[in-house]
Amino acid sequence: MKKDSALIRLVRLSKWLILFAALASFASISALYIVVSPKWVEEKLEDFSSKKLDLHIKLDGQVTIKHLPKIEVTLPKGTLTDTTDNSYLGSFSSGTIRISPWGLLIGQLHISSITLDGLNSAIASPDQNELQHLSRSPLIQDTDSWIAPVVVKKLILTNAQVAVNGLRPEPVQVQIASLETGEVAPRMTAPVTFSASFTSPADRITANVEGSGNVDLDLRSKILGLPQFRIHASGTLQDSPFDATVQTENFQYVQGVWSGKQLAASVSTTGKKQNTYQLSVEDLSTQNRIVRGRISKLSAVQSLESGTQSLSVSSPFSVDMDKKSYSLDQMQLGYVLAADTAPAIQTSLTGTARGNWAEQTLQLETKGKLNDAPLSISLQGSSLESPKIDTQIVAKKIDLTPKEETAPSTLSWESIPSEIAVPLIRVAGTATVHATVSIEELSRGSLRASAVSSHIALSRDSLTISDFSADLRGGHVTGNLSFDPSGSWVIRAKATQIAAGDRSAPDSLSGTLNLILTASGPGDPDQIMTKSLRGDADIELANGNMPGLGRKPLPFTTLSCPVVIHDGIASTGSLKAAGHDFTAKGRAEIDLQTLSVAGEATVWSALQQRSSGATLDGSVSRPVWSLIDPMEFLPAEPQPAPKAAAPAAASPAALKTTVPSESESMFERWFRELKEWGVSKF
Repeated sequence: MKKDSALIRLVRLSKWLILFAALASFASISALYIVVSPKWVEEKLEDFSSKKLDLHIKLDGQVTIKHLPKIEVTLPKGTLTDTTDNSYLGSFSSGTIRISPWGLLIGQLHISSITLDGLNSAIASPDQNELQHLSRSPLIQDTDSWIAPVVVKKLILTNAQVAVNGLRPEPVQVQIASLETGEVAPRMTAPVTFSASFTSPADRITANVEGSGNVDLDLRSKILGLPQFRIHASGTLQDSPFDATVQTENFQYVQGVWSGKQLAASVSTTGKKQNTYQLSVEDLSTQNRIVRGRISKLSAVQSLESGTQSLSVSSPFSVDMDKKSYSLDQMQLGYVLAADTAPAIQTSLTGTARGNWAEQTLQLETKGKLNDAPLSISLQGSSLESPKIDTQIVAKKIDLTPKEETAPSTLSWESIPSEIAVPLIRVAGTATVHATVSIEELSRGSLRASAVSSHIALSRDSLTISDFSADLRGGHVTGNLSFDPSGSWVIRAKATQIAAGDRSAPDSLSGTLNLILTASGPGDPDQIMTKSLRGDADIELANGNMPGLGRKPLPFTTLSCPVVIHDGIASTGSLKAAGHDFTAKGRAEIDLQTLSVAGEATVWSALQQRSSGATLDGSVSRPVWSLIDPMEFLPAEPQPAPKAAAPAAASPAALKTTVPSESESMFERWFRELKEWGVSKF
């Protein structure tokens, strides 16, 4: 019985204790509701913001409070200033703070939610020192108490506008339609969703952004985790529509240690051209301050006027955080040019890349093939802010013959300034690239060049191909070509002893070419390049055949003309030609877009001792001469007359009509005509 009596007394005591605790809690909460007044809230808000956030909040009206079921504080319009330097930080239209009363009993500010509407602020992009200062701020610093001084369960922003300064290449304006997070302080671990839009100055970039997923953020413990997060953006980039997506899986950074299963990003642009960029990093891990992983995919695909070009990279990588170095030891690079009107180009390279961002150095060594020809590329660079890159490109044989017989016989030179030169100059940025190119044999169809070499210089100001040199068709070609950022270009070239034309074709102009050329043109893609050419040239052909003049292809010793180029028309008023028994002088014009030729000349025949006017048309390679008065010309290589029996005596009339032998020389013909004249007179 005594045991039962003791147990009964214990149960009764417990009931009284529970009842007393309930009454005490009710009394405390009631007291708190009475104590929590608008003035008390304003004082606590000012005290908290100044001590924990270094902020001063100035309200333009009265605070209102609702006590049930939670303490709900409604804030009027207010402004924010930095207490450290009294600088203006922004303003908000209204706000709501919901506070749980239970935290007040134990000295904790337990905020169920913070809602701010119409926030208008300007912030600077934080650097590493500012982030470290934030991690030591009173808001999130460690305390001796096991109770967190501040708990924020939810943060909601609506209709906010934030200017972010300090971003490269320019600041942006962010319009946040809605942002909702889970627990914010002392550690963010709950889902985050947001919808926003942003623009850069001059509307170079405009985008609508949506994101959702889980975030694990603790600045105090240096933790950033994105277990599963997805961001989608769409808008315009320099007037070109784009679409971008970023996804993470088990991606996190914990006290200097990176790890993650996958980090993937993709960007595509449309408009006049369609470009797609993709990046996928897998198997991130960190050991002894060395981050390792694998770039499973890094690709860029660009659309051309009649095809595509693509670049792909994959490689394991390692990053030493202490030495501030990185390496890609089994790198695979690929480049493909698939164009309908250009030769197919396929490049596959393997090699290594090593660099150090503290010393600002980069070294690249690769070997592989360009189409089926061996190719090696080496590169050395320094200075990340203004990198200087030196590279060597060496190849034995490169064939640029079109993949289909029906493909045009010439490359689309019109697109080179806008599709190759200008993008390269833009990509260069502050970098300076110097490349030495050496190719043993370069071919396209029947055209073959050997001992090809050049020096390429690329910067944000220009793309220059200098010291170009190549052996071509028994002669030699040298020259320089430069582009400026707008695509405008200048070329200077010299060709000596080049075998031009097809000597076996009777209707083809042929000879040994010597050329000095200076020309320039704009890079506007809307202009036809050949129609806007300007410059001058000295052209000389020697020891060739001229079609269309006479009954057979006429051999000549020299054909020369100084040319002035204006708006795509090459004109000369000093066209000169000379052969074994003729001379010609005149003028001509060449349309460089169609390569058609038109002109007129006066031709002197030594055989008939008279001249005749002639017109010129056709094309540059196959000109057509039309003589107004037909004339005879000597053959190319006169042969000695064959031996024959002595002719019978002939009358003077018969001598006058003697037909000249086709094989007699000019001296023999003149001597025969003089003899006939003397016989007829005497």
